[in-house]
This record gives sequence, structure tokens and C-alpha cells, in this order.
Amino acid sequence: MGLTKVTLRKRLLPSGKITLYLDFYPAIRDPKTNKMSRREYLGIYLVGKPRTAEERELNKEKMITAEGLRAQRELSILRGDLGFIDKDTPKQDFLAYYHQNLAGHDQKWIRVYDHFKKYCGGECKMEDIT
Repeated sequence: MGLTKVTLRKRLLPSGKITLYLDFYPAIRDPKTNKMSRREYLGIYLVGKPRTAEERELNKEKMITAEGLRAQRELSILRGDLGFIDKDTPKQDFLAYYHQNLAGHDQKWIRVYDHFKKYCGGECKMEDIT
């Protein structure tokens, strides 16, 4: 994986608020879905058109927090200790993993396992699965 750039971006919501998210280029693997993703929404919202000094100050504090999260994520990517990306997972045996999870499932799972094992010749790594 090449060097991933992390950018803090804003998006205007229909409600008038502004949501903050991190934009990754190139994309990184989402830990929850295990799919490649370019965005991570932070759950931080700014006041769209701040009218008072308190709203402007609150927006500044939220931007500082979001920038800190961006820097933290960028450092994690540079160091390679992302926590949600396991470098060993792609090299693990998918068939062994699937076989461990057969317990408690019906016959269909066993048939799928037998058929897939026969199809792939008894060897299949996690990185081979798309």
C-alpha cells in the first residue's frame, strides 16, 4: 500500500449544519465492513452560519478536535499500527477460519465448505477472497 494522504473535509447537510469527515487517498480498508473506503465520518457537526461569538468559538474548538483526529489517523497510517488493519489476516487460511465457524450451523454450511474446499484445491488464503 502506498502513502495514504488524510484530508479533513466538510460537507453541508440539508439541515444547514456542516459535517466533518476524513478523506483518504488512496482508499483504506474500513475495519467494520472490511471494504475499501475513502471516507470516515467523525460525527462532529459545525454550525452552518454561526451568528454569535459562542457559536464561532464552538466551531473553532470542534475544528481543532477534528484536526487532531486527522493528524492522529495520519500518524497511525504512517507507522502502520492502524489497529483495524491486521497485516497477518490476508495470509491466514480462509478454509481453516471457515471450518472453525462451522459449529452451530446447519448442513448447508458444511456442504458449502466441502464444495469450496474441492473447488480451490484445499488451499485458499484470505487475500484470495474478494
